[in-house]
Amino acid sequence: MGRVRRKRVHKNIKDIKKKARTRHKTKDIDQIHQDLRNENARKLLQQSPDMDLPGLAQFYCLECARYFIDQKALTDHKKQKVHRNRYLICYPLRRM
Repeated sequence: MGRVRRKRVHKNIKDIKKKARTRHKTKDIDQIHQDLRNENARKLLQQSPDMDLPGLAQFYCLECARYFIDQKALTDHKKQKVHRNRYLICYPLRRM
């Protein structure tokens, strides 16, 4: 019998844990607090259409710093636990 071929795992990525940690990196809380100010929030919510962003950058969640493809996806997102937790972090004195 011949030699057993070595499996090609992770496409030669040596530090796979670091790759997984940084894959879905989002904005930090202090950056989101800056976005929540009136002038910055107005700019983010009324962006001109951008072909590179989901939903042409028209449906944006300020608290989570995410773009969505349509209004239904945005309203469904606002009902989820992930958004509620981020909302409570952004507005510690308010309740939903």
